Amino acid sequence: MAFINQYDEWDFDDLTDEILPYVREELTQIRDTRIVRAKKKVKKKEENRTPAKIYVNTLWEARLTDLQRLAFMRHGSQLPSGTGA
Repeated sequence: MAFINQYDEWDFDDLTDEILPYVREELTQIRDTRIVRAKKKVKKKEENRTPAKIYVNTLWEARLTDLQRLAFMRHGSQLPSGTGA
């Protein structure tokens, strides 16, 4: 068993720096940038999300606004007479 003493002893961090593609500091930076990117993505999704609950008042208010907008786009500032024409 004399051949065991022929090899150098390695510190674990030095060995991993030699073998793995990234050193510990680079890996930490990569993880941090991924975390920041993921948080931005989640925040963007939350901003684009519609409200989970639509209340009756909110629903009718939205419908009224849509009808008013359609009437304005079709007839301008004056509503037509109610004669069915």
